[in-house]
Amino acid sequence: MATSTNAPSKLSVIGAGAVGSSLAYACLIRGSADEIALYDLDEKKAEAEVRDLCHGTQFTPSSGVIGGGNIEVVKDSNVVIITAGAKQRPGQTRLDLAATNVNILKSLMPQLLEHAPNALYVLVTNPCDVLTVVAQKISGLPTSRV
Repeated sequence: MATSTNAPSKLSVIGAGAVGSSLAYACLIRGSADEIALYDLDEKKAEAEVRDLCHGTQFTPSSGVIGGGNIEVVKDSNVVIITAGAKQRPGQTRLDLAATNVNILKSLMPQLLEHAPNALYVLVTNPCDVLTVVAQKISGLPTSRV
């Protein structure tokens, strides 16, 4: 993404757990955007992950990493990747997990749209097929953007 235009690009990862942090790292080393933002409700976790990622920025094509527990870090993102959600517990059905993660998404999506209204949204949170449809309905965005 960073090499396709002259305009600065920004990619935000929502959720600083194992998947989100790994994704932010992969995007950083690939140069997927000029700026990588990492957001999590657990501010200390997000800030620690950002510090770790920042140590390697001089070796990557990306120009910076920001993040924390304030949703405003996603402001003006071109791409928002959502990894936030509950993990599936032993014995929990896929539908039970979906119900939990739909509630998280219902709270999160309006805030993301407020700060990154023109972004492309990618859902990684399980069950991602169900949550993608829910995100489309919540956001009102066309399928080409969710």
